[in-house]
Amino acid sequence: MIASLNQHLKFDIKGHLSTHSSCVSHCTTFSLSDPKCETFRSKCDHEHASGCEECEIVDKTLCEVAREFDECTIKECIPKDTMEEIDFEINQSKLNILSWKAHCVRTVHQDQAKKNVLEDLQPNQALVVMDWAMKFLPIKHRESQSDFFGKKGISWHLSSVITRAAYPAIDQENHLAVNTFVHILQLGNQGWFSVAHIITDLLNQMPSFAPNVSEIILKSDNAGCYHCSSLVSYLQHLNQLSRIKILEYNFSEPQSGKDICDAKTAHCKMHILRFSGEGHDVLTPDDMVIALNSNGGVKGVVTSVVSIDQSQEMRMKTKIPNISLMNNISFHPDGVTFRKAYGIGRGYFLPSSHFKDNEQILGFEVHTQFHRTDSYIPGSVKHEQDKTEADEEINKEEEIDGTKSGLFACPEQGCMKVYRKQCLLECHICVGNHLYCNTENTLDKVKHLWAEKCIAVEKNFKVLVKGTLGVAENIPEGWALKTAKAQKRFSAKVKEFLYSMYLDFERTGRRPNFDKISANLKYLRNDNGLKHFNREEWLSSSQIKSLLIL
Repeated sequence: MIASLNQHLKFDIKGHLSTHSSCVSHCTTFSLSDPKCETFRSKCDHEHASGCEECEIVDKTLCEVAREFDECTIKECIPKDTMEEIDFEINQSKLNILSWKAHCVRTVHQDQAKKNVLEDLQPNQALVVMDWAMKFLPIKHRESQSDFFGKKGISWHLSSVITRAAYPAIDQENHLAVNTFVHILQLGNQGWFSVAHIITDLLNQMPSFAPNVSEIILKSDNAGCYHCSSLVSYLQHLNQLSRIKILEYNFSEPQSGKDICDAKTAHCKMHILRFSGEGHDVLTPDDMVIALNSNGGVKGVVTSVVSIDQSQEMRMKTKIPNISLMNNISFHPDGVTFRKAYGIGRGYFLPSSHFKDNEQILGFEVHTQFHRTDSYIPGSVKHEQDKTEADEEINKEEEIDGTKSGLFACPEQGCMKVYRKQCLLECHICVGNHLYCNTENTLDKVKHLWAEKCIAVEKNFKVLVKGTLGVAENIPEGWALKTAKAQKRFSAKVKEFLYSMYLDFERTGRRPNFDKISANLKYLRNDNGLKHFNREEWLSSSQIKSLLIL
């Protein structure tokens, strides 16, 4: 059952989800509506009259594990402290699995925002996908071992501007133009202040590359430098000053929604490595610009070197309640609307008078301007519709020999898309128009064929199916929404223990093993043989890491 649960969450669940599903487990409108607040709630225009046994396997597996633990016959032989540890691990695993399931629901629903924006994109509009690339480590053409250690990474930020193709070199039918702006930081950190300056510079440079654009839609992940009150307050003020207006800001779930930035980052890194392999060193931001512009440059990519003086960062006065739970923001001339999930509820409206930050931000210096040559050609991706020519060719081929050998399949888990050419696959990944299917996949077919040949496997398979039937479920409305975690202060005893560990790491130079430290909190005993920390004081490895790194 646990293997089937993992298979379902990893591959199958995304193909079951829809905004208008008659199954309560599949309906994202029901799953992401807040029953406690009407502004974040939408009523389904359909009845939830059907069920899905495959989706029920999550709750049934968790119930089965809890039941087996409660009915365990050897519990009396196990020490009470050990039973407490086992019960704690089971409860934590249950919470993690349910969080994983909710994450899958939010991922599919939030990706719909990007799909709808691209489908309705007007000639005067642009979708801007932003992301911080992993810090670039300086490289030398010939590098000694001593040069390899102690490197300091260079921060660089990518902004991919997607517009309707309006260039003679691009076929305008079903094609989107992509201009990627790379800001390389000579000075500054990856905070909201840097992002605010980058967005301001982007709006100033956009008329040179996309003169028709007068409205933009922003999209990024949930990193703290993007998803914060300070940046949203500044953008509302920027809308009143800039010619190009920001209409929306949509946040995606982790590991989703910014495929095109990841692809452009990979292209830029390979271009720099190629330049280094030709006998050059890439040690500074200026070297990175030279490398990215070498050999004709990277198609559709322009670079700039900037410095951001963090001492000029101001303290923003505006406070937005529960900003971390708001995933979709719409900007209006008279205020801002916040929603917890895309298109669900009328949203929470804050008037412009609520935003009290009207000062200009300072501390931005440009060392190397974006340079557009006469031969500059933006990148392009094909915006595929529900049915592409490539898919039709593949279907015809499948009818002949029933195979997909030699074709390029989408690496997204659960996506059915398969292409004949690698360039078509790259376009599909950049656009992110994934097609999830809840039909029987290849692994299921293999299982059924093996079950027919092997009687033992057939019996086990039937027992699994019978064990997951007939269990009623009661799914609450809004179960997939993010919840604000209660803030709980660490006890003085825990702080003292972690501080002693920190001093030991500083003295010896050893790297901390956060998983081991988390286990020590559970297993450490005093001189009387009793546990030194109670259950409420146990911490996860991520909690310990956040404390020790600070």
